Amino acid sequence: MSASIPASSAAASGGSAASSAAVVQDDLPFLASRKTGLLMAAVMAMSVCQFIDMTVANVALPHMQTSLNATLDTMSWALTSYIIAGVMITPLTGWLSDGLGSRNLFIGACALFLLASALCGAATSLTQMVLFRALQGIGASFIGSMAQTIMYDLNPPSKQTKAMSIWGMVVIIGPITGPFLGGFLTEYWNWRWVFYINLPIGIPALAILWWLMPSRPIVARRLDMFGAAMLAIGLCALQLMLDRGQHKDWLESPEPECEGKALPDRDDAQCEFCGRCSVHAADGHHQRRTCGGLALAAPADLRL
Repeated sequence: MSASIPASSAAASGGSAASSAAVVQDDLPFLASRKTGLLMAAVMAMSVCQFIDMTVANVALPHMQTSLNATLDTMSWALTSYIIAGVMITPLTGWLSDGLGSRNLFIGACALFLLASALCGAATSLTQMVLFRALQGIGASFIGSMAQTIMYDLNPPSKQTKAMSIWGMVVIIGPITGPFLGGFLTEYWNWRWVFYINLPIGIPALAILWWLMPSRPIVARRLDMFGAAMLAIGLCALQLMLDRGQHKDWLESPEPECEGKALPDRDDAQCEFCGRCSVHAADGHHQRRTCGGLALAAPADLRL
């Protein structure tokens, strides 16, 4: 009887040791790195740059408008192009990451983002600004989509929650400080530094990513081209409507009309309310009156 107790104790201790070894074996990161902390800092630095650029340019629009000889309405395309490019590209992130490798795609996106930031700061016309902002939006869409995945891959399951909490606390600095930073740079330096500010942060982070970042295995997958195109067009149209609808009188604006559709002739007359705005006879049944920025619909005079 006494001999059986040590045997059972030994068996129990052996089982617990095996289970502990199994837990340790499972608690490993998906992608191992030599310097995980430094690599996480580089990923968070690029995320901060990406989040800053979502709001930093808003306060610089009047100064950009003067330098680029644009109107306030056309200057807003510098913001719209950034958002629309990101909306169209984001659904393709998973497919491109599997096909090109997560390391190649993320480093390429960071390089594109920084290059586009430098080009935005050097832009001399509205066309250049809109084009470069679209390129910047493409790079930012990949950074925003992949940063959290990389943080998960670099940490074992037991530390993933802590890592994501740290990431969330750090990157929230971007949208909070964006307007303040944009106003400060525009007021005391130049509006071009709104975009150049990404370079001293992003270039060291890009070098660290190139040095340390591992990659997921490449897996070739088929892409539904028609579905991806329809999704991109639908999201782009929805984002464009939400972004410009408030300034274009929503569905009363001719801007959403299909290309090639003839718009009705309009006879402009002076507004009877303020004497400055115009009254448009859109068709034979209704008039569209804009007075003081308020769109009103009134019956047309159908008397012969």
